[in-house]
Amino acid sequence: MAVAETQHFPELGYVFYHSGPDFAVRQLSQCLARAAGRGDLVIDDLDLADQQFLELCKVDLFQKLLCGVQKHVTEDEIERVANAAVNTFLRAYRS
Repeated sequence: MAVAETQHFPELGYVFYHSGPDFAVRQLSQCLARAAGRGDLVIDDLDLADQQFLELCKVDLFQKLLCGVQKHVTEDEIERVANAAVNTFLRAYRS
């Protein structure tokens, strides 16, 4: 609803973004920066890596939910997508 109403209430979109999606990215960025600092990950572009991981976590399920093709997500579906996201991310960035 917040996204749909941003054309009428631009401030709503700004507040929603900075308290939701951007907040998550900032938290993830700190975590990935610590892992890179320890040498566990090799990340040249932390901002891009943050976004890549978050998008990997939404693969398949997010679009289906957004478009109403699927109404609910099972724990097994979440686990499948989350495990694949972590494995794919680590293949790209593990030292």
